[in-house]
Amino acid sequence: MKAILLLVMLMFSGAQAVAERTLNFVGDEDNEPESYINDKGEFTGSAVDIVREMAKRLNLKVNIQLTPWVRVLSMIESGQADGGFPLFLTQARQQYAIYADIPVHISVMTAYSKLGREFDYQGLSDLFQKRIGINRGYSISKEFDDAAKEGKIELIEVETVEQLVKMLLDERIDAVAATPSSIQFYLKGTKIVLSEIAELRARPAYLTLSKAAKIKKLDQLLSDINQTLRLMKRDGSIDEIRNRHLR
Repeated sequence: MKAILLLVMLMFSGAQAVAERTLNFVGDEDNEPESYINDKGEFTGSAVDIVREMAKRLNLKVNIQLTPWVRVLSMIESGQADGGFPLFLTQARQQYAIYADIPVHISVMTAYSKLGREFDYQGLSDLFQKRIGINRGYSISKEFDDAAKEGKIELIEVETVEQLVKMLLDERIDAVAATPSSIQFYLKGTKIVLSEIAELRARPAYLTLSKAAKIKKLDQLLSDINQTLRLMKRDGSIDEIRNRHLR
């Protein structure tokens, strides 16, 4: 117990040293239930609450803004934001973003079709020559992304899950690639039923810090964030927050 208390005190003092100004974090505005804008115009979601709880434990002042995904990536890359979430780990993004050790959530990217328009899926090649809808700027997997760049998959990118579902029902696309949580959250309270074709890949998504942002004592801040997220994972706080937003 004394060791844990000492660790918390050290983290608190370290965070005070780096928190000389408010840190601006940016997140995806259409990624229910992880990060989204609710009917009251509030920024909410499991990833948002995890970041807020982390900041509270570190006595960090943070400002969280939710915006379209492409802008999230642009703001992190340019340093307009000090960091952002929830980012998959990709080689391209590692050029401008520093990743925390513990993910804020795990995305099981899944392919869905319209009911009655199912197709067999044994591997990625079964998506070739098909129109697949995703949120703009999303990365599914290296193999999927490469196939789309090579023109083997016709990728249709839109801004919201609502647009994806409507396009699927109108048969303007053959399948949607999205997380089950975002699809289930949107369909809740509706009579719409979609068919789950296959899990494409389970991927962790992280809080990141911008390499271009002018953050003093960046290494110390990253260390404090990592230690705090580990403690939150160990004491069950991260899972509790996630479960609360799935109800």
